[in-house]
Amino acid sequence: MLYSRADVASSAYVYGCSEDTDCRTAQIYGGAALFVEPGMGPLALSTKNKFSPSYQFPEDLSRLDNVQPFVCVQRNAFTFTPAQTECLPSQNQPNTTVPEETAPSATPGCGNGVVDTGEQCDPSEANTKDVTQCSNLSYGQSCTYCSNACRIETVDSQAYCGNEVLDQKEFDVYESCEQRSDGTILVRQSDGTSAVESCDGFEHGTVSCTNSCSIYTNSCFNCGLSDTGATAKLSIVNPMLGKNNVFVADPFFRAYLNRYVTSRGNKTVIPVGITSFGAAELRGAITHVALKTGGLLRDPEAKIATQNVCSTECVGGDCANDGYFVTFANTATEQGADKFAYTVSGQTTSVTNEYVTSPSVPQGSVRVVIRWTRAEKDQNAHMLGYIYNKLYATPLIGYADTLTQSEYLCSDAVQESNATVPSACTPFESGMYIHPETGLENTFVQATTLDLDALSGVNAEPIAFAVRNQDGPIAPWKNKNIIVDVYTYHEGQTFNSIYAPTYSYQIKTAANTSSNAVALLWHVFTFVPQDKLLASEISSPIIEGTNYAIVPVESIETSDCDLQNNMYTNQESCS
Repeated sequence: MLYSRADVASSAYVYGCSEDTDCRTAQIYGGAALFVEPGMGPLALSTKNKFSPSYQFPEDLSRLDNVQPFVCVQRNAFTFTPAQTECLPSQNQPNTTVPEETAPSATPGCGNGVVDTGEQCDPSEANTKDVTQCSNLSYGQSCTYCSNACRIETVDSQAYCGNEVLDQKEFDVYESCEQRSDGTILVRQSDGTSAVESCDGFEHGTVSCTNSCSIYTNSCFNCGLSDTGATAKLSIVNPMLGKNNVFVADPFFRAYLNRYVTSRGNKTVIPVGITSFGAAELRGAITHVALKTGGLLRDPEAKIATQNVCSTECVGGDCANDGYFVTFANTATEQGADKFAYTVSGQTTSVTNEYVTSPSVPQGSVRVVIRWTRAEKDQNAHMLGYIYNKLYATPLIGYADTLTQSEYLCSDAVQESNATVPSACTPFESGMYIHPETGLENTFVQATTLDLDALSGVNAEPIAFAVRNQDGPIAPWKNKNIIVDVYTYHEGQTFNSIYAPTYSYQIKTAANTSSNAVALLWHVFTFVPQDKLLASEISSPIIEGTNYAIVPVESIETSDCDLQNNMYTNQESCS
């Protein structure tokens, strides 16, 4: 019987009880201790106030170790009051079984057969391996055991992939290779010996040991001659000539395939091969490059390495990084002209590069070449060049004018001093030479040679250069691969010198300049006499050997009236 005395503050009297979960942990009785009799030590300590008038029977009591068990049973949702709550000795409880005492636990410590707090394992626990059971391991095996410090440990076989030793895996079966910490590979030879392999002495590639030390791979290589590459070919187009005209150059005009190799900061040119374009060679013929072994020429079907790293980019006539490039000249000692990238991309049979080889331009002239690709050609692209000058009898002159006046179409050329000039044709306005549309397998061009001194006349005025498609508006092509290249005179050039374009413009740059779906013209640039440059045009580059600056415009325009408004500050109504 649990009760309290009104005359004794914070006191209550209880019988002892067993470790029933309903009575095991105490809740606070206003911070008071519970006593069996006055003057005796406490039976249980209170941690929760249960003297609230409406509190249900206390379910959590925690007895002290020096008292006998007691059992508290809630009866019919008894409400606690200061005078009545039933906690009887266990032997007086109806239908109550006294639990058996639990055997005392083993003293905590490693080796007691129990995984105690802070231990990962215990070596004395049943079915637990110790270190003696992890000996004599086979190839590649690992064994986990419980150490005498109650820690989980793992031991590996002495023979495994990655130990830098060529081990025996099983009877008469050995590792093929082992990766070493210095990056080299230890490789088992057919006679049972080993060799150390690496890419030392090669420019590119790696050696590797994979698939659990069973597969050795050697991908070391040099660019240049290769037993596993592709045959090297190239094809050229002279934009001045018709499709069946002989290339106008020295009968022994050649293309030299070389490559840059940088070693210790020094860039060296290494010859790879050479091909010739004799007098009988026709425009667009695909020629094999005869590759060099030492100082000798090998069979034209010899191969070059075609990994991507063997390519480089060439801009402005030179190449920034190691890789293949081509120069065009009469002799090797004459290779003073520009370099053109020779691109490879993993070909396994043959690789062909195409080049626009615009011959040397006379001083005072420029050659403007429109260039597009097979993708545009298959969509019926015929890109043609036009010039505009307000003083001409017909201000806008271009390729379409040759369709009814064939004498104005220039399909031939001749040597003139250190340059190539159009022949057997009549120029428009004394200085505009229109060349036929021509091309290769994947490269198509239409060129115009402009003698700026002859075109300027007595009163030099700006001359606009524009592009239009023969069969419709230019606007649908503004996001295509259409490029205009401008070739200029070079001091010290020879008749056989082939230079890269001095300036290049892409139609994509002009894509956002007009929303007119039927716009006809791409105004690429304007040649402006130096004395008529606007303040905003003063920094424009001067064409070497002429009095003209080239001023980029790069806009899509509806008509030639818009070209004029781009050229002059006095605007006209084009509606």
